[in-house]
Amino acid sequence: MMLAFFWGFLDLDLNRTRITFNQRLMEWAALLAMMAAVPVFLRIPGRRSRAFLTGHETRSMLLLLGFSIVPRVIWILAFPPRIESDYALYVRMGTTYALVGRPEIDSYMLSVATGAVPYSVLTGLVMRLFGAGASTLVWAAEVLHVCNILLLYLLARNMMTAPRAFYGAAAFALLPENICYSNLPGVEAPALFTLLLGLVLLARARKQAGPRVLLLYGAGGAALVFSACIRPSAWAALAASAILIAAAPREEETSASHPARRLFSLLALILGAALAFGGYKALQGALFTEEKPASGIGWTVYEGLDLESGGKWTEEKSARMTEVINAYPAAEADRIFLTEGLERYRGYSFGEKIRLFLRKGGALWYESMYALFSAEKSAAADGLTAWCYGGWWLCLAAFVFVLLYRAFHPSEKQARRAAALPLIIILLTVLWHGIGTSIGRYHYMLIPFVLLAATILLPGKRELRQDRDTAATGRHFRPSEG
Repeated sequence: MMLAFFWGFLDLDLNRTRITFNQRLMEWAALLAMMAAVPVFLRIPGRRSRAFLTGHETRSMLLLLGFSIVPRVIWILAFPPRIESDYALYVRMGTTYALVGRPEIDSYMLSVATGAVPYSVLTGLVMRLFGAGASTLVWAAEVLHVCNILLLYLLARNMMTAPRAFYGAAAFALLPENICYSNLPGVEAPALFTLLLGLVLLARARKQAGPRVLLLYGAGGAALVFSACIRPSAWAALAASAILIAAAPREEETSASHPARRLFSLLALILGAALAFGGYKALQGALFTEEKPASGIGWTVYEGLDLESGGKWTEEKSARMTEVINAYPAAEADRIFLTEGLERYRGYSFGEKIRLFLRKGGALWYESMYALFSAEKSAAADGLTAWCYGGWWLCLAAFVFVLLYRAFHPSEKQARRAAALPLIIILLTVLWHGIGTSIGRYHYMLIPFVLLAATILLPGKRELRQDRDTAATGRHFRPSEG
C-alpha cells in the first residue's frame, strides 16, 4: 500500500513542475534502495554504545536536549522564518487578541477555520506575556518542538526499553523534516505537545494505584481533546486510547486490566474529554457573540474529495470558498460545501476514486515540502528538499520493513500490545484524511507514531540471529523428497 501511495505522490506531481519519466524512475529507485538498506541502517548499536547512550535517564534526556536544540538553533540562524500564508494569519490573529482583547472574526473564521479563533486566544495570551509580534510565536514553537521530543521519549519509556525509547526520540529530534519545520509558528507544535502530554498521562495512569489513577485518566482525556480542538488528528489518539482501555486483556485482578478498573478508567477518560470539549464550546460561544460558527467539516470534505489536486488547496477552490462564504451564513455555507464535495465524488468513476485515494495517500505520507517553507526560495532549496524527503522516506521504509517482518515473525504479546496504540492512531488518522483535506503538513502529527511503532516492533540482533539459525536448521533437516 505504501508503494501504491508513492505512485499517487508522483502521479500528482506535488509542488513541482511536471517531471520526466527518467526522474520518476530515479525517485522509485531511491525509495526502493532505501527500503533495501533499512536492515543495515536499523542495526541497534552494540552493548557498550547502549550503555553509554541510555545507561541513565538523566544522560538520555541531556543528549536528547542537545540533539533537539543545536540543529534547530543552526537552522533558524541560517533560514529565518517566513511569516506568510497561514503563519501570517496566526500571528495577526494572536496580535489582535493581545492588543485589542478580542479575536478577529470574519466569514472565513465562521465557515472554514472555526478552530482558529479559539487558537488565537491561546497565541494572544502568549503574546501578552512575552510581547506581541511574530518572534514570540516563533520561539514558542521552537520551545514546544523541543518539549515534544522529550515527551515522545517519556511516552516511549512507558512502552519499551530505555535504548529503544532513546533511539526513537533521537530519530524524531534529528529528522530533517522536523528540524526544518521547527521555526514556523504553526498549530502543529502546540497540538502535538498536548497530544503527547495526554498520552503520557494515560500511560502513567496504567502504572498507578488509588484515586490518582482516575485523575490521570481524566487529565489525559482533557489534554487529547484540547489538542483535537486545535488539530483534529488528536481525535484518533482519543479513540485509540478508549479502544485499548476497553479491550485490555484480563490478566490479574490487581492490574490495570481488571474489569472494574477498566470501566472506571474509561469513564474518567470520557469525563475529562467531555469537560474539555464543553469548555471549548463555551469559549466558542463567548467569542462568537453574533453568528455561530459552522462545523467546518463541509469545507474539509469539499477540499478533500478533489481528484485534480489530490485533496489539497487550489486557487480555484479558494475562489469558490470566497464566493460561498460571502453570500451565505456560516451553517448554510458549510452545508453547500459538503453537498458539492459529495456530489463531485459521486460523479467519479471507480478508477478515478481509486486514483483519488492513492493521490491523497501520496500527499499525506510522502510530501515534506511544507517543512522547507522558509528555505524554498534559497539556492540550497534542492539539496534541502532531498535531505527532507530522504530522511522521511527512510523512516517510512523502516516502518514498512518492520510491518513486513512482523507479518512472518510475530513479536511477543507485550510488544504487540504496546504497538497497538501508535498503529491504531496511524490507521484512524489516515482514514480521516482519506475523506478530508490531505496536505503534507497534516502528516506531521503522524511522524512520532510511525517512529514509535517501528521502534517497538524492530527486531533486535539476538532475534534476527535466532531467526537466521532457525531457518538454517530447517533447511539442514528438511526431509528428502521421493
